[in-house]
Amino acid sequence: ENEALKKRLETLEQERKQVEGSRDYAEQTVKGEKQRVSDLQQRVKEITKQYHIMKESYEKATDRCKNVTQQLAVHKDELGSVKTQLQQIKQAPGYITGAEQSRRDMDLSIQLEMVREENQRLQQKLADTR
Repeated sequence: ENEALKKRLETLEQERKQVEGSRDYAEQTVKGEKQRVSDLQQRVKEITKQYHIMKESYEKATDRCKNVTQQLAVHKDELGSVKTQLQQIKQAPGYITGAEQSRRDMDLSIQLEMVREENQRLQQKLADTR
């Protein structure tokens, strides 16, 4: 009976060592998993920070794009206005030429009238002399 108890004690001692080994392994595993969770949480914080930085940069870039688009619209309107003015300037010599031609026509009409009057006066003088 003593021998059976001794054998039973050895078996229990081995089982205890196995359980302690399993417990140590489980504790190391839990410790490793806790460290992994901690590392992942830190990574989440870093990614979240980078996300907010990139989101802010995106919003600033979007605002700049809106401003540039508005400026483009203003410049497009100004360009249209300048084109209209340029077209008017290009047509202006035609108006000036037209006005000069009208003035020349009036001068010629006046000169023609004066020549007719002079002709009529000379014809009257000729008729009077006969």
